[in-house]
Amino acid sequence: MVELSKRLSCIASMITPGNVLCDVGTDHGYLPIAAVLSKRCPRALAMDVAQGPLEKAKNNIKKEQCEGLIETRRSNGLMEFHPSEADTVVIAGMGGMLMLEILQASLEKLHQVKELILSPQLDMDQVRRFLIRHDFIIDGEAMIWEDEKYYMIFHVISGKEACPYTEEEYWYGRHLLAAKDQVLYAYLLREKELLTHVQENLAHQENTPAITLRKEEIIVQLEYIAKALRYFQ
Repeated sequence: MVELSKRLSCIASMITPGNVLCDVGTDHGYLPIAAVLSKRCPRALAMDVAQGPLEKAKNNIKKEQCEGLIETRRSNGLMEFHPSEADTVVIAGMGGMLMLEILQASLEKLHQVKELILSPQLDMDQVRRFLIRHDFIIDGEAMIWEDEKYYMIFHVISGKEACPYTEEEYWYGRHLLAAKDQVLYAYLLREKELLTHVQENLAHQENTPAITLRKEEIIVQLEYIAKALRYFQ
């Protein structure tokens, strides 16, 4: 069986057992292979926009003797996906803005599946805002430290959030903050240190419009971090 990274293992653990999986941007196909070999998923669909990764996925699927359980398909985002084909849609390993383009282009389809598992590498607050605005609920979160990087993972279902999000919840995750997640705590301390260092360097530079704007952004971000850190007191 293929050995998953910590991030992919966490994603796999969020898939509801018995669900059919659609992995968007499958790359080597490791997630769907592991999902069907572990019998977490009876079947899977592995999709990628590029032919190269798709060929690698096909080779790995054949190597693991999963041809009858995993279908590969070339698709730009979810353009070639039909909601009746899967219960769980995973979108991971890409920037938040690209993820938002994929989500925006297929909103109707995504509201017809049972769950989404999303792992944006940047702009996590923007992804959360988009989801809440378009009637999705983030009902679970995880944060992983692996290979000198932090990864956030959201479990998402259709519905309306009962309570409005605060800014620190958009940035750092309602469930992670409520759980006093220790990986998030380490991340917040690191971000505070990095931003404070940048702030000190900017204090010695001429106040051009760009520098002034950056100083203001850092002040706001440090305020959000301070509010987030109060959850851990």
